[in-house]
Amino acid sequence: MFATDTPVAGGGSLQYLEVRYRGDARVEDRIRCGKDSGFGRFPSRQFGINAAWLELALTAIDLTRWTQLLLLDGELARAEPKKLRYRLLHTAAPHRPHPTANPVTYQRFLALGHETGHRV
Repeated sequence: MFATDTPVAGGGSLQYLEVRYRGDARVEDRIRCGKDSGFGRFPSRQFGINAAWLELALTAIDLTRWTQLLLLDGELARAEPKKLRYRLLHTAAPHRPHPTANPVTYQRFLALGHETGHRV
């Protein structure tokens, strides 16, 4: 059941109203997902810091959505941002010892053929 003030001349059929409100629901869903991604929480009371935060949050939302559209399929293509964070972004990184922490461990690490990002 729909309660609306849409005139009949505007295409007041049930199918038209369903398509119209389904589009609104998609927009509201994207706003809700954006709020989960930092869009709704500002870190400061200063406008400049909040403006930078908003730009970064919007960039993150765009990158997440494009990743879902282009690279993911199945369940992850429709997943919420929280699920994507835990499934994709919270993967463990390989442990690389620092060269000055323990030279013996570092030499063993290099002997196993691992690449390092350290410049010696």
